[in-house]
Amino acid sequence: AEMIYAERFEVANGYGNMHLTDIGASLLNVSNDTVRAAGEELLGVVDAKLFEVGALHGIFRAPMDAKQDAFTLDATLRDMPLTAANSMCENLLLMRADSGWISSLNMHMNANNDSATGPFTLRYSDAWFQVKNGDGSKRRFLTQVANTAVHHDSHERPVNERTMHLHIARKKDRSLFNFIWIFTREGLTRTLLPAALADIQSTVMKQKGRMKKASQRRDEKARKKKQRH
Repeated sequence: AEMIYAERFEVANGYGNMHLTDIGASLLNVSNDTVRAAGEELLGVVDAKLFEVGALHGIFRAPMDAKQDAFTLDATLRDMPLTAANSMCENLLLMRADSGWISSLNMHMNANNDSATGPFTLRYSDAWFQVKNGDGSKRRFLTQVANTAVHHDSHERPVNERTMHLHIARKKDRSLFNFIWIFTREGLTRTLLPAALADIQSTVMKQKGRMKKASQRRDEKARKKKQRH
């Protein structure tokens, strides 16, 4: 099986695409029997190729009687060039990889309706990047700073920075896939960029997001005003 997942960019009007091939998946304990559901869990297992090269394995667990739609997700990715992910990360992370190799990615997401927490570990080598603006142009100064300050190999990072412990809020008007992506994006940003640059990148994206929403509100007010006249 094959799937292309398109996630809308929060700042511009584009999308990032995630391509999964060779998908093998199973979903166990599906039931609407509330008596049977007590004490049981929904279990999903998936194996696939990510961007046709990376070996992706995921395990999804959700107690069937859980409150607040609690679930856990354990995911691993192995052996993929960073450049393979540019079709998603260039828009959604505002970063483009010029080179690099992911040896392994491991994440555990403990989540509910409100938020998610968990560790995120990325082992990589030879990572070089371009930092992007929302319109896709290169941020030359930040790119130069990033490639000067970044640890191009994960083993160069201090031991206490090789695993990031994440905490993110859920956007309740967005899908489960978006929730998982936001968690992954935070992990990638925090492990690939120095902390100060990760904060700058995150702030820029939030500011641009607020500007876009303000522009949409102005356009909506103008449209309604035009309709009245």
